Amino acid sequence: MADFEASFVVARNPEPDSTLPFLLSVPLDGGILLKARERWPATARVYCHPLEHWPANAEILEQVAGRPVQCERHALRAGDYAVRAGDAVIATVERKTLEDLTKALVDGALNYALADLSTLPAAAVVVEGRYGALLNNEHVQPGWLL
Repeated sequence: MADFEASFVVARNPEPDSTLPFLLSVPLDGGILLKARERWPATARVYCHPLEHWPANAEILEQVAGRPVQCERHALRAGDYAVRAGDAVIATVERKTLEDLTKALVDGALNYALADLSTLPAAAVVVEGRYGALLNNEHVQPGWLL
């Protein structure tokens, strides 16, 4: 993947049985690799799952490279990372650890975050962990989280 580390890349997932047919490489924080249900950011809301490593045989469908990119720190109305065109936020990513997701589900904060994200043209929530780990939370019954 070294040849496109600084690019936004959409590829076809080479795993034939995967329910997440697309791969995304987002050039933030040293690179975020995701498996996705849709070709984000073409779709406003997309289910994503972390990807451990980029497969060598992934067919590149789209690559945005060679354009100047400027990273700036700003407070955002929604999400942890955003892509802007001028002053307009056109896409954002909300990252959650399992602990943060659990807390946000229980105290209702996730509902407000999702409402804020829904006002944007494209948004994704990335959970850093395994879905099955929600069943092993010692402080919360699984029914509250699933």
